[in-house]
Amino acid sequence: MYSPDTTKYLIHIHIEAEGVVEKPDVVGAVFGQTEGLLGEDMDLRDLQRSGRVGRIDVQITSKHGKTTGELYVASSLDRAETAILAASLETIERVGPCVSIIKVQGIEDLRAIKRRQIVDRAKELLLESFDDVGISTNDILAEVRESIRVEKVSSIGEERLPAGPNVMDSDAIIIVEGRADVLNLLKCGIKNTVAVEGTKVPQTVVELSIKKNTTVFVDGDRGGDLILRELLQVAEIDFVAFSPRGRSVEDMSRKEIVKSLRNKIPADTLRAQITRDEPIADLVPDLVSMHDVTADLAMMQAVSEPEVPSAVSVPLSEPVVPVPAVIPEAVPLVPAPVPISEPAPAVPAVPEKTTRSKKTAAVSAEPVVPPQKVAEVPLASVAVITGEPEPASVPAPAPAPASVPKTKQAAPAVPPVLVAEPRTIAEHSDWMRQTGRARVLTADGAIHGDYSLSEMRDILPKLKGDFAGVIIDEVVNQRFVDTAAEKGMKFVVAKNFDGIVRRPVSIRMILL
Repeated sequence: MYSPDTTKYLIHIHIEAEGVVEKPDVVGAVFGQTEGLLGEDMDLRDLQRSGRVGRIDVQITSKHGKTTGELYVASSLDRAETAILAASLETIERVGPCVSIIKVQGIEDLRAIKRRQIVDRAKELLLESFDDVGISTNDILAEVRESIRVEKVSSIGEERLPAGPNVMDSDAIIIVEGRADVLNLLKCGIKNTVAVEGTKVPQTVVELSIKKNTTVFVDGDRGGDLILRELLQVAEIDFVAFSPRGRSVEDMSRKEIVKSLRNKIPADTLRAQITRDEPIADLVPDLVSMHDVTADLAMMQAVSEPEVPSAVSVPLSEPVVPVPAVIPEAVPLVPAPVPISEPAPAVPAVPEKTTRSKKTAAVSAEPVVPPQKVAEVPLASVAVITGEPEPASVPAPAPAPASVPKTKQAAPAVPPVLVAEPRTIAEHSDWMRQTGRARVLTADGAIHGDYSLSEMRDILPKLKGDFAGVIIDEVVNQRFVDTAAEKGMKFVVAKNFDGIVRRPVSIRMILL
């Protein structure tokens, strides 16, 4: 019996008959007209019976009184025998009662097809199945270290809670939900974790929270919400951190874990915002933004605001000639601090207490100059404000001269004194607070322009150039912050930040 698995060659034959014939006619002609033609060893019936030649596949159609079609003969003979067998089939001259022409179209080597299939499949297997075969030294070390970390998971307390090896010795601990969370944090090198193993908080965890700085790190789902609410009631929690939305602590990567722990928020801040119905995880983005903004404001002020000396305590380069101070009621004066860029220590500073007493005697309560008319206060104006020259040294507070009230009535009017232009973020913020306007600062700290709130929203996307930041007396959203970051700004000062879910790395958000 012939087996298709042993087929080596496939003979393609084309047949044409002058009349209408059927498949049995074609098969009968093949066997009848080749019988005894090639001898007993090459007889087609004997070859089929021994399984060296397969079935004859006949595919013919009749149209307009003629029959055409194809014959396929499978052979497991060698190449020479297969060629002889194919040539013998071309000797057939009649099929049934009709004259016919049989022509061999070709002999297909099925093994070549199989070889092509083998090569193509081998390429696929090489690309797909050997991706993880090569392993580097770092991968081997990481795998060994990971197994060591997993082996170091210990149990603490009567409840046998899963915990890292450093929980009892560390000054701070991280409370997670289950053993899988402890294992994942151990893989990241965090060894001071302990799991509560359920919604009922164990007494061991409560006692540890009293002795150590405690951070709760839970999922943002319903289970994490319930565990956190109970921990806030029965334990002393210092900070709270949540996994990203849709992720679990046990599935997070090292980078995600570190980022979540850095964005932790104080528990006291969270307690003040918790409601009965709203999930705690929904409060976290706003609280994280507020916490980051407060920290950025403190750091920004510490870095960018130089200490500004008072107007009287600044040492002057040369003595000031005393000028009688006559101050009309219509002239607005502001005893504002005057920053001096290059002071020369020629004259010692006057004590602050003396200065205040003299200011009280010489300056009356007058309206402040509007912000849009800002100018630097000249040094001569300092003497006019004080009403008296600064002595070389003042050992003790000196009383105000008796002649000052008289000179007030006789001296000519003094030009108005303008407030110095703001130079720091805090000073600009003081100017813009409660104005309902916005201010854009250039890279060198100069004022690019003041705009209304509606103008600011239209102008910000169109700004071109190098800008330091924007100060706006309004609540801004994520789109405003992203646009400021795209313009290369370093900070945004606003009344508040609403709906900030991601803070651009290159920008600081500061509360006005």
